Amino acid sequence: LSVIRIRAAQMLQDRVNSELVELNMPQVKFEVCLERKEVPSRNGMDKVDFLFSPNPGEPPRPLLRIASGGELSRFVLALKTVLAEVYQVPTLIFDEIDVGVGGSALNAMARKLSHLALSHQVILVTHSAQVASFAHTHYLIEKQIENNHTFTRVRGLDGEKRVQEIARMLAGDNSPLTLEHARLLLKNKSGDSPRTY
Repeated sequence: LSVIRIRAAQMLQDRVNSELVELNMPQVKFEVCLERKEVPSRNGMDKVDFLFSPNPGEPPRPLLRIASGGELSRFVLALKTVLAEVYQVPTLIFDEIDVGVGGSALNAMARKLSHLALSHQVILVTHSAQVASFAHTHYLIEKQIENNHTFTRVRGLDGEKRVQEIARMLAGDNSPLTLEHARLLLKNKSGDSPRTY
């Protein structure tokens, strides 16, 4: 079992590092560290740790201790992308996985999610107009309080409602400039392959 784990750890490490490059993290190094235990447990003789080096020259350290929020978000996406292929999971759900990510890294993440949606159903909760603009289908989730009770409502958006929501996500308003920007974001993504998230 330990020999199989060592082989699997190397494959996982290589695949996740390739995904991290695509997510605009070329300098990051991810390692799977296997250490032999003195006494076996119900999980076997191996202790497994995920190690992470965010910058060249830094030694790998435990991922959960040193990764920033944005780094952790992209790592989780890379890991889920690799494991989704192995486990053939039909639906992937991400709740604000893009938190702490911005600029070109956010675009890379949006492209990765879009690519994943070609082979899986991707359900994604986001506050990012950049990420939302890649989606094929949009739903607006709203909380409302009525008679001291909170209700969550979900509405499908299409056409101009979709444009207005992207504009709201961009700038909090529906000014002519913001609406035009939203239309451009959606138009630039519409030439891509169809997505299902």
